[in-house]
Amino acid sequence: RAAVEELRKAVLEAGGDDVKEADARAAAAQKAFEAAKTAFDDLVRRAKAARKALAKATAAKAKAEADLGALLLGATSDAALDDVDAAVAELAAACAATNQTLVAVDYTVPSACGPNAELYARHGVAFVMGTTGGDAAALAATVERSPRCRAVIAPNMARGIVALQAAVENAARDFPGAFRGYELAVVESHQSTKRDTSGTAKAVVASLVALVDDRAGADDAADAVAAIRRVRDAETQLDGAGGELQAVPEANLAGHAYHTYSLTAPDGSVRFELRHNVNGRRIYAEGTADAVLFLARRINDAAASDGKRVYNMIDVLKSGELY
Repeated sequence: RAAVEELRKAVLEAGGDDVKEADARAAAAQKAFEAAKTAFDDLVRRAKAARKALAKATAAKAKAEADLGALLLGATSDAALDDVDAAVAELAAACAATNQTLVAVDYTVPSACGPNAELYARHGVAFVMGTTGGDAAALAATVERSPRCRAVIAPNMARGIVALQAAVENAARDFPGAFRGYELAVVESHQSTKRDTSGTAKAVVASLVALVDDRAGADDAADAVAAIRRVRDAETQLDGAGGELQAVPEANLAGHAYHTYSLTAPDGSVRFELRHNVNGRRIYAEGTADAVLFLARRINDAAASDGKRVYNMIDVLKSGELY
């Protein structure tokens, strides 16, 4: 180092102003480097602190989710319901802290979907309601009363079945009475744990009634819904309900949806059948993911918001925003 310093001094004495200028520029560059390094070190410290905060918030969110799940399972008293409200508020705050969008997915029972919707609405939590058997009009009214809540409410989340249902609705609108005089029969089979008549079957029947009788009213539709044959016992499902349904594979008894809609001419010479058979729940999970992303986009993207608060799966399909 001493030798280098002596050489540097000799160069400075011999080189004059040009060498002095170069030395000054080198010193300035060294100072700028040290300042940049200090700033980088500060950025690294801040990034580490942010990672710790994010980990803490994520852990709080996971705990809030777990606490909420446990509370919902045991919420029967007023005190327990207050705890549920507090847990939802905590979860919403945790999601906001981690810049995440909270969307509830509800697959419960008809008696629970109304109170659950009230819970989501109180906290402005968007939700996808796949539970069937509830009062759709009351659910929609609950959402409309909340200034921050949005929801997709649909009796069926399966894309293909929803598209088929929409096609039948369009046919009923465009060709009422096209099957005048035909006899309508509907059989639906689901796993034994499904307590209510299929919401999809009810919706499709309402359209088919209009195809059979263009003068049909609400009472006629209600009678047709009441006449839907509901199959829940395994023996009948394995047998295909005496030929009225396709036989359900034994492996799918715990999770399936088989529907047959038939229209038969008065003299029996013509018969039309519409069937859709689903094994497992993947198709519903995919549609649910579509609905969740659809809602999240309308919450986070002002350009995608259309002012509506209540949607159905036909809205999701028409948007083209599929998972």
